[in-house]
Amino acid sequence: MSLLLMFLILIAVGSLVGWLLSRTALFRHLPVSVMSLLTALALAGGYLLQLEYRHLQEKLTERAWPTVTGYVIEARIDTSRALMPSILYEYEINGRRYTDTTDLHIPAFGGKAKRLETADQVVKSFPRGKAVTVHYNPANPEQSALRVGPTWDIYMKLGFGGFLLLISSAGLVLGQVLRHKAG
Repeated sequence: MSLLLMFLILIAVGSLVGWLLSRTALFRHLPVSVMSLLTALALAGGYLLQLEYRHLQEKLTERAWPTVTGYVIEARIDTSRALMPSILYEYEINGRRYTDTTDLHIPAFGGKAKRLETADQVVKSFPRGKAVTVHYNPANPEQSALRVGPTWDIYMKLGFGGFLLLISSAGLVLGQVLRHKAG
C-alpha cells in the first residue's frame, strides 16, 4: 500500500477518533476540527515513527551482512526520477550470478543543475568494470547493497514523525491548560 494512501486512511481514522474524543468530558472544550486534526497528526506521526523505526532496524542489520567483490555493469543518470544516479552491478555467490541496482541513496536536493552535477559525479566514480564491495543478505542473496546502514531519509522521516507527535501532544496539553484557565 502506498504511503500516501496510508496517510489518507490515517487522516480519515484520525477525524473519526477526534470527533469521538471531542464528545468526551476531557476534550469537550476543543472544537471537533481541532481534535480531528490533532488525532490525525498523532496517528500519522506514530505510524511514520513505527514504519521508519522498522526500516532503521533493517538497515542496521545490513552492517553484519557478508561481502563479496562485484563489478559495475553500467552507471547512468536516471532521468525518470529527479536525476538520480543508477548503478547496475553484478556479483557471484556460490557459483550463481546476481545483478542489482542502486541509487546509493543520494539526496535529490537543490535545483536541477545541482542534482545533475551530483549524479554525474557519482556516475563517473563507477566506471564499467570497476570492482565494488557488495554486501548481501545471506538468507536472500538477491538482496544486496553497495552502501550499508541507515540513510539520511530514514532520519528525516523519523524526525518528521516525532515532530507530528510533538505538535499533536502539545496541542492537546495546550487545550487542557486553556480549558482549566477558562473554567
